[in-house]
Amino acid sequence: MVKTEAFPTIRMKIDRLLKITNEYQFNDLVKAVYCINLCINNRSVLESCLALNACLIEYEEKGSKRIGTYDEFKGFFGKIYDVMKPGIADDYTVEDFGEVQLRYNDKFYRVIIGTGHNNVYACLNFLPTLARNISREEELCLALEYVSGTIDYFIEENKNDGVVEKRFVLPTEILFYKVQKFFKKEVKKYDILELDSLMMSEGTTIEKSHFVCREDNIYPLYNVSLLIDLYDIWENKIDFKEQISVANEGIIDRIYSLFEMDRSRSCSIFAPAMIFPEQKYDSSQRTYTFIAKASRGVVVALNADEYEEGQLEKEIANIEKYHKSGTLHIAETFNRFDKSGLRGIHIPADMPIEYLIYDSFMNPNQMHMSLGEEGKKRKTCTALDVIYYLNFMDDIDELFEYLSYSNEKDYESSFGFGSDAALYFTWKNQDRYIAKGAIIFNMVDVGYDTENEAVVDYFKEELKDYPFHMRDYLFREPFSWKIEKRDFDTYEYTVKHGMGFGGIYLPLPQKNYVFLTNNVEFYKDVKDFGEYRQWIQLLEEIITEGFDSIKCVFEDNKAISNTGIQIAFMPIEYAVHAGHESFLYEDRIYVYSDAQYYSHKWIIRYVVKDINRIYEDIQEAKNRSTEFNILREILIPLLDRMPDLNELFESKRKKVSLEKKKVGVFSTSVEYKWDNNVQNFSPEDYHYHEVRKRIANVCYGNMIKPGIYRGQEANQIIRAMQKAIIEDFEGEVSKYSWSELHYSLLDYHSTLLHDIDINWKRYGSYSGLDEKKDKEVRDRIIDQREKAKHDDRNTLYLIETNLYLHCESETLATIDDINLLLAYANWLVVLNDVADMCHFADNEAYIEITDEYVVDTLADDQDAEALSGLHHRIYSYSGGLKRDHETDFKYLEKVKETFKEDMGFDLTDFLDILSYFSNSFSETIVKKIGNNVFRAPMKELLRDFLEQMNNVITEEDAATLFNYLVVSSQNLKTENGKINFYLPIGKRRTRDTRFELMPLVSINGDIIFSPITMDRLKKDWLNGIMDFILPYEVRMNKTKQLIVEWKKSYEKQIVYDIANSFKKNKFDIIKQNFELMKLNKSHPQWLGDYDVFAVDINNKSIWIVECKVIEKVATFYDMYRQQNRFFNEHKEDEKFQRRIDYLRENADQVIQQLGCTDYIGYKVIPYMCMNKVLVSRYKKVTFPIVSYPELVEIISGATRE
Repeated sequence: MVKTEAFPTIRMKIDRLLKITNEYQFNDLVKAVYCINLCINNRSVLESCLALNACLIEYEEKGSKRIGTYDEFKGFFGKIYDVMKPGIADDYTVEDFGEVQLRYNDKFYRVIIGTGHNNVYACLNFLPTLARNISREEELCLALEYVSGTIDYFIEENKNDGVVEKRFVLPTEILFYKVQKFFKKEVKKYDILELDSLMMSEGTTIEKSHFVCREDNIYPLYNVSLLIDLYDIWENKIDFKEQISVANEGIIDRIYSLFEMDRSRSCSIFAPAMIFPEQKYDSSQRTYTFIAKASRGVVVALNADEYEEGQLEKEIANIEKYHKSGTLHIAETFNRFDKSGLRGIHIPADMPIEYLIYDSFMNPNQMHMSLGEEGKKRKTCTALDVIYYLNFMDDIDELFEYLSYSNEKDYESSFGFGSDAALYFTWKNQDRYIAKGAIIFNMVDVGYDTENEAVVDYFKEELKDYPFHMRDYLFREPFSWKIEKRDFDTYEYTVKHGMGFGGIYLPLPQKNYVFLTNNVEFYKDVKDFGEYRQWIQLLEEIITEGFDSIKCVFEDNKAISNTGIQIAFMPIEYAVHAGHESFLYEDRIYVYSDAQYYSHKWIIRYVVKDINRIYEDIQEAKNRSTEFNILREILIPLLDRMPDLNELFESKRKKVSLEKKKVGVFSTSVEYKWDNNVQNFSPEDYHYHEVRKRIANVCYGNMIKPGIYRGQEANQIIRAMQKAIIEDFEGEVSKYSWSELHYSLLDYHSTLLHDIDINWKRYGSYSGLDEKKDKEVRDRIIDQREKAKHDDRNTLYLIETNLYLHCESETLATIDDINLLLAYANWLVVLNDVADMCHFADNEAYIEITDEYVVDTLADDQDAEALSGLHHRIYSYSGGLKRDHETDFKYLEKVKETFKEDMGFDLTDFLDILSYFSNSFSETIVKKIGNNVFRAPMKELLRDFLEQMNNVITEEDAATLFNYLVVSSQNLKTENGKINFYLPIGKRRTRDTRFELMPLVSINGDIIFSPITMDRLKKDWLNGIMDFILPYEVRMNKTKQLIVEWKKSYEKQIVYDIANSFKKNKFDIIKQNFELMKLNKSHPQWLGDYDVFAVDINNKSIWIVECKVIEKVATFYDMYRQQNRFFNEHKEDEKFQRRIDYLRENADQVIQQLGCTDYIGYKVIPYMCMNKVLVSRYKKVTFPIVSYPELVEIISGATRE
């Protein structure tokens, strides 16, 4: 009789099933049971599946019934269904079948995670270490080959049906017959006798039974836990001291694999490590499993089982003694990279330490329930947990943060069966917070199968196309890569640990792949990496688009299979010293390249010969021929050595080369000094969640009630919490040196302004592109530019806050610190925008405060397609009005006069000084303190400016201009003379103190500036004047009055221009400012006039156009204020609608009065035409609102019969 440890009620099922199974012939029964247990969708009825296996072991009677056909199998299934179906005691078990793979001896094997155990994958990571320590490596290889081979054999027939619930289902007919073949032929490939012997142990239970003997034959049972049970068998053969060694060595093995790319002396993890007092070896010091350096602190990992009671705390005290005295020097005790000397690090006293205390528990067959309680002195976990941390952490910073979080947790206790890994995945999957709001949970249930599901999901999603089949050293460790999905089944790979290696991965048919690598080591002698980055982006697009178009050739058996193509771009500075540089002298047009074949992989290096030729030829190309000529030059050394592949490539190339272009370039210039090496920051989701948690605490502390708030109520709620949030935000900003923070932020602001500028120029500038690609490019440009605009608003908010606080500090903000500050600034900007929206409208946005006091800002449902269409309209029809040069010249001359009266200095001089700071300052007098940030003495700059101006401006006037452009930090919260507790970012017209207007910062007689910010200010003034919107209006009364007058002249001009468009398109009757009452006194006086009235007699249509010239706006506040005035206060839409309605009712009469004999059946076509693209946000209007260029296009496209 079979034994059991985990299923006390299984005996009842076995007895019921035996009455059925004993009726069947054993040879048929063993296959039927195998098929049922194999079926992935039956994974959750684990007890029932084991009971079926038990029936085979206890089989006594030689039944006569057959299960030779699928119909007979269905009959058998129906008989056992009621016994087998899931019950209350069954838990859902993750359903995987070979997605997860384990590397052993540089080969990947498919394994099963959903075995009913917790921590399966971590245990499997220790299995190779355990096998090595007990000299069972050959046996492990045998077991892995059997498990993985079986999975491979059935993998296509045993697919999950996508249902996530416990169930018992009939296996498919295809799977049934595949099992028959398996028992007939496939199983003979494996040494079943040896495997059976391997899995034998004293007191084997049914849950650990994997084979059954019958009449001198051994048959396989399908039981998913074979490898976990093998671990259990082997671990029981070693003592506790050996178990400690397996735990430590297994963790170190993982580290060596994960950090293989991190070979520099400035590495981030040391394993094993020990203290070197005064940087000298001391045999009395203990060895620690590993020590890892994060940006905010250090992690020290110790195995608690190595220490007797009370000794662990003494060892930690020893570490702290060195740490507090500033003499903590640690180093690896093993030279793993064969370099001279051991790698080590000094840990200063001000760098905090988090201790990772783990035990040697590694066996999921044993119970290890975690009950995390508040008040524990240190974080403790198992060796299994450490494996999950190491495999899944993004970097050491994440591990340090998790340990810090665990010691300062936002819950009182946690409960789970999966040890601490379940809690870690819960924390990680919720962006590094469990309680996102202000409420502390009493108990956190981290689930039953959390860590197993996390592993399976990772392999299914992130590693879906990973080249497990390739024995390529680059891909021997899947967890060493951060992988992001990109376009058309491509992935971006970035090494997690180490500096600057990664690339673009493209899977190809027949298990081939292309990997476009980038290695920062290639650029260590390059002065302008920014320029190379632009080259790489273009060439990567050529390669990826090219391979996407020709990948079908790899389906042909004549092409390569199971082969990698690694393509590495090299700058010429590196290539000339890289060895084998003779390829640089070959006869090429665009690029030089060579290739080497090594271990199933072609390594192609290429160097650009003539980038200008590449740009020019792509720009002038009418089809894809240039793209493929470039791709062919890169691949020449490969194609020349593989004639069959070359033939396939050439055949496909000839066809697709005639298609429209997939890659476009455009040329432009900038009016400011620019370095392509740029500063970038990118807050992660966890930064935003940390801010949301802070805001939740503010709501809770201010007793703001949960609920949904709209309109003025929402505005008031936001304003109520704003003061406390701003105080918290300013407290964070105040931690750091204001000047150093300003340099970084100004550099980032410059990057964003450049992106905004270039993407504006890029839109619509690519000619001859494939239609689908053209739309894709336009969409991408809009997304990138709109994101840059949003990020720049956040950056400006942080810049102004930092300047206003002006805090002196010795602390320098790290990249992570700045990302958090930018995330905080983002929330303050968003909240301010929502407050402005809600002030003017009830139906655009609202806020929701959850029961946990988490604040969500929400927009009412918007049609994504309509929103995309609006963006494309704005970008495509930005021209505004048709300009009259005489009118513009006349008013510009007048503006010069009013500007001087309002500002006190000359407009031309003002623009000259902005141009000076943009592009003509002498670089000999400035110091570069950022990629695009400069510092110079004000006196030197003033002297240089006066020299360049040839003294046409006095020193006094120049000094006045300089001083005007220097920001007054203390006034940044002042708007229209009123001092606020917040930055009034929405009040652009009345806020003349903002940084954008005065972008120079003075520090000890030096000026800090960025050329692009000065160029942007120049454009803001010039474009603002031309668009009738001044950068601000305070004390600009005369210029503002003149601008209004200028705008009114265009209100008349636009009517004339639209009428001319109708004339050009030969409309029959065209009238301007047309009053129906003047046509016939029967029409009412209240009607007013039609700005443009045009009749198309042939199409029986009357076009009426209402013309409006309105200000362009730059903030949400001004936009909603304008909309409120236009639609709610002045009701311009309703006035026009009345004229539309009247004309529709009286069209026949009006046409007759205009002298037309056939006047019946005319339709009215109304348009409201403006100098910009505008949509109504307050109410639905029944007529189109279009910009002037759009209307001209509509009129031109009207069909006139």
